[in-house]
Amino acid sequence: VRAVLLGEGVLIDPLGAILAVVVLQFALSGLHAEPFLWVPSRLIGGAALGLVGVLVVRGVVRLNRDPSPTEMTLLLLGVSAGTLALSERLLPDSGLTAMATMGVVLAGADLPHRDVVRSFEDELSRILLAAVYILAAATLDLGLLRALWPNGVLVVIGLMVIVRPLSVALCSLRSDLRVRERLYIAAIAPRGVVAVALAAFAGEALGAELFGPELTALVFLTVALTVAVQSSYAAPLARLLEVRSMRALIAGAGTVSRRIGQQLHAGGFDVMLIDPNEDVVARAREDGLDAEVGDASNVTLLRKLGGGEAALAVGGSNSDEANLLFCQYVLAENPEATAFARVEQSDAVEAFRRSGIATIGADEAVADALMAVIGQPVLQEALAPGGEDRLTVEFVVGSGLDGRRIRDLQLPQRVLVLLVRRANEDVVPHGETVLQRGNRLLLFGGAEAVADARQRLALIE
Repeated sequence: VRAVLLGEGVLIDPLGAILAVVVLQFALSGLHAEPFLWVPSRLIGGAALGLVGVLVVRGVVRLNRDPSPTEMTLLLLGVSAGTLALSERLLPDSGLTAMATMGVVLAGADLPHRDVVRSFEDELSRILLAAVYILAAATLDLGLLRALWPNGVLVVIGLMVIVRPLSVALCSLRSDLRVRERLYIAAIAPRGVVAVALAAFAGEALGAELFGPELTALVFLTVALTVAVQSSYAAPLARLLEVRSMRALIAGAGTVSRRIGQQLHAGGFDVMLIDPNEDVVARAREDGLDAEVGDASNVTLLRKLGGGEAALAVGGSNSDEANLLFCQYVLAENPEATAFARVEQSDAVEAFRRSGIATIGADEAVADALMAVIGQPVLQEALAPGGEDRLTVEFVVGSGLDGRRIRDLQLPQRVLVLLVRRANEDVVPHGETVLQRGNRLLLFGGAEAVADARQRLALIE
């Protein structure tokens, strides 16, 4: 759900902006052949120019392999501004597509000083967003907003309860989204700065004779109502529909943290590792994991990385203090989250447990692992790394699976339900075991088969 909503904001806005300009051309000049070439030329041309900007950035970084944080920030800012100007000069109205393409590609690149650049980008975004809203609002006549009652409000309500659900239903056909997730996405659709900027532009272009000011006022009303109303019920609705966050934050990016991250990622979690060591973070990224350079106990950094949305926190660094502060922050922001931590000093265990954090010490882990190898060699051989990848995943039963028998789940042949955990008991399951809402299934098998089984169960839910 998080990826869909983020992707909608980043990728759909440029396309929507281009289509809005095309419709504006139709309104002003009438229907003719040029707009049908205009749309693909702006999309393809803008994307191409965005890729040119990416090549410039990567070329400069190769020439200067150790740029300072200031140099890296100025490089990205300068190339972005230059790419935007070039796009608008060569292909008017293609700049937004160029910027979106450049941002998406560079987000996956291993650039130096990513944390500093991201911090600067956040601050700059706030300033520019505020400026756009202020400048656009300055063109708005408040009397027009009053004149929109009640018809304008009815239009906005229609957009929220009819148009949005229909568009989500059509776009999510044959997707992996569950019904609950589709309902949640359909209910959340706040409009923002791109709509406001385009409304101000369109209002000026249309003029009073073509109801341009009224259009601008209607868009402002849409933004105000969707943001105010939908933000008020977003969290309660997520709990009601059981749309759980699958965000996992891990303090540390060492060997232990990377292995935990890989297993959580295979289990469907959106994993982010945090470590102050740039070399260790680079190694985590080479392993295909998202990682950030920084202090895991830094509240500002955790807020930027979505600490309040995390469903799982793992303190995997070698600092008990950092692990404790990190887990406490996540639990304070989201009391429904679960926190685990590695503890180096045995006298610190009580502080973790008082905070509701499950702990495991280094000595305890080694002793348990050795006893497991001694007592269950066959099981340890099955779970050991190397050879075929195997995976153990927990899945929570919701209302979609409530009352179903395990034999009716049609799981892949190489997946076994090892255990069904209920409130007061652990059940060793068989085919006739009836699932109840809130049960936790422990699935075991080949990594690909388990991932497939988890996806099938999610679709039923």
